Amino acid sequence: MGALVWRRMAAAPAPAARAALAAGGGRGKPPTKPPVVDPAAKLRETEAAMAELRRQLAEKEAAVRAKQAEKAAKQAADHARKAALQAEAEQRRAALARGLAALAEAAAPEGEGGAERGAGGAAPREAVRLASLEDVRRVLQAASDYEVLQLPVGSTAVEVRRAYRRLAASLHPDKCREEGAQQAFIRATSAYNALLRRSGG
Repeated sequence: MGALVWRRMAAAPAPAARAALAAGGGRGKPPTKPPVVDPAAKLRETEAAMAELRRQLAEKEAAVRAKQAEKAAKQAADHARKAALQAEAEQRRAALARGLAALAEAAAPEGEGGAERGAGGAAPREAVRLASLEDVRRVLQAASDYEVLQLPVGSTAVEVRRAYRRLAASLHPDKCREEGAQQAFIRATSAYNALLRRSGG
């Protein structure tokens, strides 16, 4: 009986052998080893991923800076345009003020015995005819100051004042509503001042 048990124990595989046989499906295959991780390769992968993230972040920051620069340039352009419009409006107002002052000066009566005074000693009043669109265009398209006031070359200061008074009254910005009347009024005032200086008036 003891000899039989001994033979069975000797024939049975050892526990380690049984485990190996079980892992190999009982066919004697060696166990599968886990994959070996290369630390250097893993580090390179991590560094590459971080470099890609940094690149994407740099692109986003560059896009934000470009938008900010574009916005700043647009704001600067808008500011410059508004400043130019304001300056133009100021120049136009100043020109109108000069024109009104010149009109008041031209409407003032001449000195005693002057040709502009009537029999009663006061400057004669003329009926004011508002300028038409054709009149406005004629003034704006005139090639010379004399042509603006429709005067011959060499006209006297009295003639210049009389012609300007008539034209400026017809182009007065508070009365004439034709397109371009304001610009024509300013042009007439400029011609009046230039001719008055030439005539010594």
